[in-house]
Amino acid sequence: MLPPSSLHEYLQLHHRTPCTPSCTTSDIERAKAMALELQDEQRTIRIKTRPFDMANYLGSEAEITEYLRQALEDGDPAELAAALGDIARARGMTQLARDTGLSRESLYESLSGERAPSSETLFKVIRAMGYKLSLQARP
Repeated sequence: MLPPSSLHEYLQLHHRTPCTPSCTTSDIERAKAMALELQDEQRTIRIKTRPFDMANYLGSEAEITEYLRQALEDGDPAELAAALGDIARARGMTQLARDTGLSRESLYESLSGERAPSSETLFKVIRAMGYKLSLQARP
């Protein structure tokens, strides 16, 4: 509950009515009730959020290809692994596990982006996704 001195400030600020220390008891009680209503409203309003997952935004093959191209361009193996993980979740990790011969658990761990997976795993995943790597000299 608000202290009595704050009730006067509350009435002045929110109701734009002058309130002096001689405000009536009904004014103070009304302010207390309004403050409690505001507190109740603040308790009941809850925003549910989820962590961002790029897999939810990879809808087309063109988007997936561009996303993978950008991850390769950055040259960070862990970032490449994370991008492949996002693509695998967008397409379905179970099918990728079948196509690579690796377990789903192993794929989730390897493609988490927390560390760089082995080159063998990267090549298996890239091939199973239907891609091939090619090299090009830098300009």
